Amino acid sequence: MDWEVEPASVRDGVMLARTLLSTDAEAAVVRVINLQPCDYVLRADELVGRAEPIRVNSETVAEGRKSFQHLDPLIETIPNFLTGEQRQQVVNLLHKNVSVFAKSDNDLGYNDWLPMDINTGTNRPVKQPVRRHAYCHLPEIEAHVQKLLSSGAVEPARSPRWSNVLLVHKKDGAYRFCIDYRRLNELTVKDSYPLP
Repeated sequence: MDWEVEPASVRDGVMLARTLLSTDAEAAVVRVINLQPCDYVLRADELVGRAEPIRVNSETVAEGRKSFQHLDPLIETIPNFLTGEQRQQVVNLLHKNVSVFAKSDNDLGYNDWLPMDINTGTNRPVKQPVRRHAYCHLPEIEAHVQKLLSSGAVEPARSPRWSNVLLVHKKDGAYRFCIDYRRLNELTVKDSYPLP
């Protein structure tokens, strides 16, 4: 039997991550992230979350193996000069961090705990005039838009902001669907989000 700690908010801007704890481990370690600009000190007696017992069964293990399949192409590129032990360490590292690798082109991830705001200061919202596209590009643009809509990456909206789409050639001759944010970038007050 192992233990699971569900994600939770310790306080505004301080989050507890989902964690699996092994009964065999010497210490119970959970991840806590502070999204505030100031320090936050956890007291020794502060309750940050509850560990609930879980049982791992063979179906869960089989499902877990299936959840690593999208890493197989990456594992195949591990250099041959590594020893068997080093290779296994790399595989374990990839499996441990499986959630950071996209399972498909439509697997964009989702974050609802760190709201993003584009600060344009006192400037009015950027609304570019609609750009005309070559007639032969219209089906390609429509296909990309429908793909984004069906995957849930975008949704129909009415907004005072508007930036045009662009089709840029890739090396293989296909098109890359882009948004022209150059005007918006000129007006945006620069900010930084350092990675933890």
